Amino acid sequence: MTDAHIPNAEATPGWRELPFPKTSFDDAIKIAPVDGVAGLYKAFGPRDWSLPHDNGLSLHGGYLCSLLISGSREYARATGLVELNQPDPLSMHVQFLDLAPQGPLHVRFTTLKSGSRSSVVQGEVCTAQSTTAGSDPRKKTYTLAICTMGNLNDKSGISLELPPHGPLPSRETDCVRWTDAFAFFTSPPTAACRVYTPKGGPTPLWSPAVGQNRRDQWGKLDNGENFRLEHLGLLADIVAVIPINYQREGMKSLIKFNVPSVSLTFDFVQDPAGQKEWILNRATMNRLQNGRFDMDLLMIDEEGRLVAAIKHQSLMFERKRHLGGQDQKEEEKKKKNGEGARL
Repeated sequence: MTDAHIPNAEATPGWRELPFPKTSFDDAIKIAPVDGVAGLYKAFGPRDWSLPHDNGLSLHGGYLCSLLISGSREYARATGLVELNQPDPLSMHVQFLDLAPQGPLHVRFTTLKSGSRSSVVQGEVCTAQSTTAGSDPRKKTYTLAICTMGNLNDKSGISLELPPHGPLPSRETDCVRWTDAFAFFTSPPTAACRVYTPKGGPTPLWSPAVGQNRRDQWGKLDNGENFRLEHLGLLADIVAVIPINYQREGMKSLIKFNVPSVSLTFDFVQDPAGQKEWILNRATMNRLQNGRFDMDLLMIDEEGRLVAAIKHQSLMFERKRHLGGQDQKEEEKKKKNGEGARL
């Protein structure tokens, strides 16, 4: 693994630059309080943190999770949760209610329960409605989160020392770098990490050494920084969905299939705090049935210690019209000739 220092733009054959400005991760998740309204913040969802859907661009689900992680910490600092020593989300359930458009947004937090051990906070990503007197108070919530707040650095309480997760694939000897110019261009957040997966399979997406319904995926931030807690939201949703392991076209099968996320549930175990250069995403799909599938994700550091455990629920169905301007009649012809997609 001699190219880990090379950014995706230089390591990816056929790389295409985006035809619009790029926004750094830290700038993309910035929020600012709205004067006079407790718990309400202004945000802006950039175009390069979006991806295409049937009806146009919408913000990437992992980006929205990162925005809510960052926002929950900002809210904790601005409220009595600081006095309770509860600055971090210990767990977070994120429900995607509707596609969130790029552009101005509001992020709203309210405390549902305060307690000495933990507190519960609700977060919403919603329309940037006016807050002036006499304005229309209606809003639309795109993403809803329930966060249990506590302190990830608190080492008190009952604990068990379990064996480390393993065996972990060696990036140097067992893995190959995964690059995909199509994926990086159509879904720019995907390019935020340099990714290595076990080699020896028909594609870099899966290897018989791991199994077709699984994937081990080492990730390193493409900007050269180390992971922080806020990055884990993004990292959880840039794992290529396991059903494409069963598609000959790989990532390009997403031209024909829509795979929207329904929810992501996070259990944060440790705060990377800018000290982790590499994190392994160990993904397992337990079932794909009736258009619904799940992915269990374990985020593991280089010592085999758990960083976070995530449950990802998604749907899968054929798009009404294929992305990229493909001719529908041609696709129907292929299906009749037995050349259509298979699962």
